[in-house]
This record gives sequence, C-alpha cells and structure tokens, in this order.
Amino acid sequence: MAFRINNPFKSPLYNEDPAMQIIENNKRINADRQRQRLEFRDEEQHVADARNNVQNVVTTPNLQEQNLKYQDTLAATIDPKGVMQGLDYDPSRKDILGGKLVPKTTFDWLENIEGDVTDETGMPGGSRLGCNSYACAIGGAAGMRVPQNEKGGINIYQESANGGKGGYTWYASGDPMPVIPWNKRFDENAQALGFELQPKGTLPDQGDFIRVGYDAPRYNYNETTGEFEDATPEFGSTGHSAIATESLAEGGKSVYNPGNIYEGVRSNEYYLKDEEFKDGVDRVQRYVGSLPYLEKKWNEYSQNEDNKLKSWFDPSTLEQDVVDFDVSEPISDIKMPIRYTPEEMKKLKRKNKRNK
Repeated sequence: MAFRINNPFKSPLYNEDPAMQIIENNKRINADRQRQRLEFRDEEQHVADARNNVQNVVTTPNLQEQNLKYQDTLAATIDPKGVMQGLDYDPSRKDILGGKLVPKTTFDWLENIEGDVTDETGMPGGSRLGCNSYACAIGGAAGMRVPQNEKGGINIYQESANGGKGGYTWYASGDPMPVIPWNKRFDENAQALGFELQPKGTLPDQGDFIRVGYDAPRYNYNETTGEFEDATPEFGSTGHSAIATESLAEGGKSVYNPGNIYEGVRSNEYYLKDEEFKDGVDRVQRYVGSLPYLEKKWNEYSQNEDNKLKSWFDPSTLEQDVVDFDVSEPISDIKMPIRYTPEEMKKLKRKNKRNK
C-alpha cells in the first residue's frame, strides 16, 4: 500500500502533511503551556509580595501618613451635648492612626451618626464595629486584589454613608480588594475575594486574616421542644478580625481595629496565641489570589485531548495525562521530521514503487 513521504524541501507552512500538522500543533501546545506557567509564577510572586507587604503597610511611619484627624470626622461635627455624646465623642482626640486607609464613604457609615445602635452609656449613637473594614483596607493597601474568575470580578453589597440606601458594587478582577464592613459578608465571599479558609488548627502566617470565633457554635431556643438547636452559620461565626504581620516563628504579631473606628489601627500578640487555633475556635483565611483559578484552568486545559503533545510519526501516541499542576515541569522539545539525504530519497521512492 502506498504511503505519503514527507518532503523535506517543502515550506514549513505546508500543512497538508500530517506530520507537519502535528508539529505545528505541538508548537501551539508548548506556547500555551509556557504562557500558563509564566502566568502562574507571576501570580505566585504577587501573592507572596502582597502577604509580605502587610508588614510594610502597618509600620508606624506608613500608618501615620494615613492618619485621619478626628476633627475631620462626622462625629466631631456633632454638638458634644447631642446624639454623639458618649464613648465615641472625645474633643481631645487628634489623629486616628491609619484612618484614611478606610474609604470615606465606609468610614462615614461606620460612624453611625443616625444612631441606629445604642452604646453602653444608654445614649444613641456609637460607631459600628470597624475591625473587618480596617482589615480589608490594610490588605488592599498591601496589594491584595480581586482574583480572576469566570465572571471577571465580583458584586459586593456596599452600605451608604449616614443611613442612605446602599447597593451592589462591581469590582473587576485586578481591582484592589474591596472594603467590607461585615465579618459575615466577608467570610461568605472569601473565596471569590481570593482567600482560602485553612483547616482547623492552622496557625497564622504573615498576611493571614485571623477570624476570631469562626467556629464558635450558635444555638436557637425552640419554644415548642424546649431545646436549643444548632444555628451555627454556614460561613462561620466570626466576631472579630485581625491580620498577622509576623508568623509565630518570627514572634507572632497582629494588627487590628478594636471595633471602635476612632481607635484606628492597634497591634498586639494576643490574636496569634497557639491555643486559640489549636484548641479554640479561631480560624485562618489565607490570601491565595488567582492561584486556585489558574490551577483549575490548567487542569482543564491539560486534560483536553486536543492539548496533549503527539509524536509526529505516530499520531495515536499521546503523552501521559497531566494530573497535578507543576510549574517546574520541563517543556517538551518539539520533535522535527527526519531529513532524508538525496540517496535515501531514491531508495524510498524505489521501495514505494514496489509496494504499489
């Protein structure tokens, strides 16, 4: 039976030759692999830089550059004898350390001028808790950003200042991480924001978001049965947020807002105590950026039969399936067809005639 012989003198762009088609397809596959690996490595570097940069954002000189003068807040504009009398209003306050990190619209809403909350003095007013807002603001300033996903971003509900009607705001992939003033809302959207909840017992590392009380059980009393029923939220019971600026191996430190937004950024070692994670209910949300998405796309690509390298001399020979994403995997050499000498070409032609 006759068979087609590859002509070494034809242009490399000659695409009727099955061998050349395979070679050109292998070139495409190798280029795709190289692009995906470089993208993965770039994202790995970005994640590492953002986690490390948290420590730079919260150094005292850098925080002082983001100070907000108390006299520029809404609370300071209220008569001391008016609705803001109580814990929040203090005419002697001057600067709020790192206060400008939180966007003004969010800061104004956290001030709660309309007095929906009653503070412990019994007076209306009292700021809403600001721990998660400061945590997100610090993460965004460090370089954390909305990751890549199928939708190209995320819709997050944002409150408006002074009790105004809020609404959903679109943040595209690559935008700085949005400031979310609710712990529950953050944990519900953590994965879409580029975070992974670490297994129970995981100790905080630099750049980790500490979720205080995440595994604390919640119960509702059933008046019919007279029993307490489990009401623990699906996305945890986080009651307070902090960010680790040093791993436990480095001594263990964290930064946080105590809750009262006028207290600004504070630092301590309490939220990194071993027992709080090993035996307690605290958990770690770790920033991983777009890495899970890129790994998923790689697995989908590598498992597609059209994206497997083939041997030019035997199209049915496929390379072994790639199961795990490995950015260090060497790029296969492109196999070129054998170049025959003129004498070898004559022998092959004679053999071809005999086979007819």
